Amino acid sequence: MASHIQLLDDISKQLVEEKDTKKLLSIVLEGAMKLTHADGGSVYSLSDHDTLIFEVVRTHSLQLSQYGDSVEFPEVPLRLDDGTDNIHMVVAYAVIENRVINVADAYHAKGFDFSGTRLFDKKTGYRTQSVLTVPMYDHQGHIIGVLQLINAIEVETGEICQFTEKDQHLVGLLTSQAAFTLASKLLFDKQQKLFAQIKSDGL
Repeated sequence: MASHIQLLDDISKQLVEEKDTKKLLSIVLEGAMKLTHADGGSVYSLSDHDTLIFEVVRTHSLQLSQYGDSVEFPEVPLRLDDGTDNIHMVVAYAVIENRVINVADAYHAKGFDFSGTRLFDKKTGYRTQSVLTVPMYDHQGHIIGVLQLINAIEVETGEICQFTEKDQHLVGLLTSQAAFTLASKLLFDKQQKLFAQIKSDGL
């Protein structure tokens, strides 16, 4: 546990020093992946129009690393066209129900739609198995985004395994430590976008 505490401390120092929001989110994701020995993951921010926006995507074994404008994945709506909750998309469900979702195998998960994941796997030759989806909060307890980790790796065997309760606890500690910094940076970015829009509209 001592090494985990040291890693959490190191990540906290990086978060305080980092000024760029996208890089900050990358630090959170990379830290969570290290803490849980995950092969991949994503960070989503919650938009003002009830969608989850991909901010950072990483998969070590595929040497995939995207953030900011380079992210090619579409936004995930919290509401469907008919106005009902998007409860079949695991990241949306985590926000709607305010719950941590721990899936042992995405290909055999009941109640969730992993068709997008299957399509990604088909294109890349990857095999998504274990998935841990964790809502991220600001310092006031409001959800500001979602952290999703993919394929926990058993250190001794190198085999893919399910994320443990300890993994969930460590990720919770990490996102709690990052809450104030994340919320402040995301709010600042939203304000900058709003000012830019007002300026472009000539208001």
